[in-house]
Amino acid sequence: MVARSHGSVDISFDSRPRRRPANCGGHRRSLGRRGTQEGSVYQRGDGGWVAQVSDPSGQRGYRYARTRAEAAAQLTSARKTVADNLPLPPERETVGDCLEHWLSRR
Repeated sequence: MVARSHGSVDISFDSRPRRRPANCGGHRRSLGRRGTQEGSVYQRGDGGWVAQVSDPSGQRGYRYARTRAEAAAQLTSARKTVADNLPLPPERETVGDCLEHWLSRR
């Protein structure tokens, strides 16, 4: 810390650069990166939320939700499915897929 006097006004300054506060100027504070195959939750431009997870082969699965909490819950569910070495089911199942699955179980 250096202090200088200019007439009747004392000016003190620090030669070290200042650090910005965590949320200064609209910049988000970085919390770091997630590890491999941990998935992610992010907000889309239209306001919806997306949970994304990758299986061991690198294929990505997406789950869509209206709130961040719903997306986080879907991410947890998808991560458990991947951890159990099961394939990620499609988010929406067509009638044809449903009928094929039903007929294969009969």
